[in-house]
Amino acid sequence: MIKMEQENERKRKKEYKKKEYRKKRIRRKRIRRLLFVGSLLLTALIFYFVGNCFATLNAGTANVQSPERKKDKPAPEQKEEKTKTDEKKTESSGQGQLQEENRQNQLVDEARGIYQNGQALLVLVNKERELFSDYDANLSYICNKRLQASADLKEDLTKMLSGGKKAGYTFWIASAWRSSKRQQKLLEAEVTKNIKKGMSSEAALNKSMETVMPAGHSEHETGLALDILCSDNLKMDETQETAGGNIWLREHCAEYGFVLRYPKEKAEITNIAYEPWHFRYVGRDAAVFMTQNNLTLEEFYDLLEK
Repeated sequence: MIKMEQENERKRKKEYKKKEYRKKRIRRKRIRRLLFVGSLLLTALIFYFVGNCFATLNAGTANVQSPERKKDKPAPEQKEEKTKTDEKKTESSGQGQLQEENRQNQLVDEARGIYQNGQALLVLVNKERELFSDYDANLSYICNKRLQASADLKEDLTKMLSGGKKAGYTFWIASAWRSSKRQQKLLEAEVTKNIKKGMSSEAALNKSMETVMPAGHSEHETGLALDILCSDNLKMDETQETAGGNIWLREHCAEYGFVLRYPKEKAEITNIAYEPWHFRYVGRDAAVFMTQNNLTLEEFYDLLEK
């Protein structure tokens, strides 16, 4: 009996020790967990505060300007000077535009006055504008009755040829007034020549119309156009421009009321290839005005229509 009680006592003590041991183990685990969580929190707080410190430091560095940086910043006086300069540029640009508008208005007024006083001499004929059917060329014989031209140009033509002769040049007038029938035959002959070269009919016509107009569209029908060749070069081609007589004509023709009708640099405007031999009578006022302002007859009409 005593032995049984002793055995039971031992069992109880053993059981008690086991329970105490379990409790200690549980307490240790809880403590370790708390320490682990605490260390995580502490690490997070450290990173947070360190990050804030760096951000504050960077912001402070960005806001602080060195003396050299301050020098780059324009002073109020410099800003004011720049503003005044910009204003002057704007004002100058505006004045330039106004001056150009005034110049254009003056050109328009002058062109209209010249046209009003010389409409008959300023008739425009080209690919787009046909000569009206009842046009009177007011013909008169020139060149010892070899050719006919408008009586309006006869006196100035005589003076121009005389002026050239005094300068040491003589000329041959190859063509003046043409009838519409004659003009059409010239175009047809040119087309036939181009077809023989292997061109199609359409291509031959387009090529021909670079230099020869159809009836009703040629300046020669006005009696105011002349093909003037130098006596030492009777080729009707661009070699005329290097001849001394042609150079003299181009430099002085405006003084006698003539203009070079189809300049090299204006081919896109006239729609006619360069013809250094083709001179058109427009009257002295118009010729000087057009020459001084580098205008073709098409551009002169553009001014009239503004």
